[in-house]
Amino acid sequence: MTDHRAHAGTPPATPTACRSACAPSPTGCLRCEAVPGTTAGTEPALLLGPRDADAANRLRQVLSDANFAFAATGPVLVVTGIRGRLAEVEALFKAKLSPITQASVAASYVRGGLATAEQMMAALLVARPLNEWVDHLAHEWAREALADNWLFSVFHPILDARSGSLFAQEALIRARDPHTGKVMGAGPLIVACEKLNLQHQLDQRARQAAIYGAAEHVPAPAKVFINFLPNTIYDPAICLRTTMEAAAQSGVPMSRLVFEVVETEKIPDMAHLRHILGYYRERGVGTAIDDMGAGHTGLDYITELKPDFVKLDREFVLEAERTAEGKARMDAIIQASHDHGARVIAEGIETEAQMKLCSASGVDLLQGFLFAKPACPPQAASFPTARRMAA
Repeated sequence: MTDHRAHAGTPPATPTACRSACAPSPTGCLRCEAVPGTTAGTEPALLLGPRDADAANRLRQVLSDANFAFAATGPVLVVTGIRGRLAEVEALFKAKLSPITQASVAASYVRGGLATAEQMMAALLVARPLNEWVDHLAHEWAREALADNWLFSVFHPILDARSGSLFAQEALIRARDPHTGKVMGAGPLIVACEKLNLQHQLDQRARQAAIYGAAEHVPAPAKVFINFLPNTIYDPAICLRTTMEAAAQSGVPMSRLVFEVVETEKIPDMAHLRHILGYYRERGVGTAIDDMGAGHTGLDYITELKPDFVKLDREFVLEAERTAEGKARMDAIIQASHDHGARVIAEGIETEAQMKLCSASGVDLLQGFLFAKPACPPQAASFPTARRMAA
């Protein structure tokens, strides 16, 4: 990938009043909108409150031996200098503190640091046993990533299967730690947010990052494919508000956006998903179903949801390449998609043989490392010069 730069123009997320029934806070909807920001110039701190002298002595020894800086305020230990070391803290406590000692220590992680007695008291009120906190420490960076705009998108081209011309760019989420420069892919980001129960916030922030990134890096008329998890959206009018605002602020017309359903498990409420996709269509947005042929995704999704685009899973394409049965299944998906007015995208194309197979089978659009890799700014993409499909 090249030059993974975060979009400097992305405005910080500002919690706004939310009057929906799900809002537990007057400053915003914690489920889908508000992720409080940090105070400038403060450092994260780990607050540890041992409940007895033995636990306190053992905790001090372990922290000292591992060269962690800490200060004592009465019986409470405040560990600082841990930015970027949360995984190390987790491993240390698991290896050096017995389950009994961990259960005897209350812990609270404060992203914005502790500058006043009031902040310490607030942190103590939400402290939990260390053995509960330790499993989440290594993932706390994701909370900071969402709040402090670490997110940005790389773009993966989608080409016309006949001409090889650029049709669209798919936005894929990444996070860059501004303190270390390390870039995290979608996998670690998703896992961390699942551990912290932040899937709703991640999905919303990712859509914003994709739109602002596209405004900078994807010129018209190319479309922009943006992934979304339908189970994170309970009410489109509320949960997608900031997404629509991002499109308006960035100047990306809704007609250029295609929202792509990404779900590895069967979606339990098809009526709810139809409602979400209908909300998109009413605003001129295209819709796509990802990973067709993988897991539970099948022909019923095409007939029920009537998407504008259907994406064939890479494994599905490989099976079509290997066996006649797999080829027949792919042909059936392509035919059903066309019968319902959807264009078919074959993803994961890595060889010219796969490109020829899919194009000859009636696939409309192609995506894969054969043409370009995900990058920001996007890589120039075209068919291999040795082989172009006839118009």
